[in-house]
Amino acid sequence: MQVSRSLLLVVLGVFFLPPSTAQQTASSSPQAVAGMIRDYSTNGAPMSDFPLSAIDRKIDALGAGDRIHSEEDVRAYVDALLEKFQLDENKLPGLIEFRSRLINSEFSAVLHPESRIPESLVGQVFNELMDEWQMPAWTRVSVAEVHPFRVTMSLALYPNSVSRLPNGNLPPDCRPVEALYLLYLLHANMGIQPELREAIRTGRLPAQDALALPSTGVSELRPSRKSSVELQRLREYSAALSAYFTAHPDFKLQDEVARFLIRLGIR
Repeated sequence: MQVSRSLLLVVLGVFFLPPSTAQQTASSSPQAVAGMIRDYSTNGAPMSDFPLSAIDRKIDALGAGDRIHSEEDVRAYVDALLEKFQLDENKLPGLIEFRSRLINSEFSAVLHPESRIPESLVGQVFNELMDEWQMPAWTRVSVAEVHPFRVTMSLALYPNSVSRLPNGNLPPDCRPVEALYLLYLLHANMGIQPELREAIRTGRLPAQDALALPSTGVSELRPSRKSSVELQRLREYSAALSAYFTAHPDFKLQDEVARFLIRLGIR
């Protein structure tokens, strides 16, 4: 079963910023963190490559469950993701320890599916972050919204590395790398887009999780003029984020990452 092409284009095509912004994200300074990218795919790759840029295709291939047989395999997967976001120890102090914990937890989740992270917990941690940052109320996500959001993002960005049940649906839990990536994507999206939220509310999404992107039109995605609603959301989100970092000049990204790992059980 395929998702609505028009809905999918809306969900995937909202925010595209230049790679210079992505590079700023890696810094732990409040000013840089306040400018975290809202571009969850290409890091400047040609839009003709969307939804999977060369970087994303590499990450997706390395993260496929049937490819991972050792910690070395997981290390290659994690390192490819860190390369995408241009993160290193200088930009994110503590990264070496974070990386080691993530690799161990990811490999354990491959071997022991029962140890995976509920997608509902990912939504809960995101909501806690929005509470802490005093973001607009519309950024909060419900348990019912996290799964459709995850399905859409996985189809576009990591169709091979996402886990699926025998019936084709995504399970209600995910491996640690995906859990962290989902947190990032929820931030990049400023929560759930109104169009997706409305589709969920009105029951317009299929009961069976989609297995593939729409067969046509995906390569036609282009940055489009934002609607007045989208621009207002962006202004509200950016203003709240800026206000938080202005009020917390001692903010350290590494502390936030450490807290995420603990909350998600990545030890």
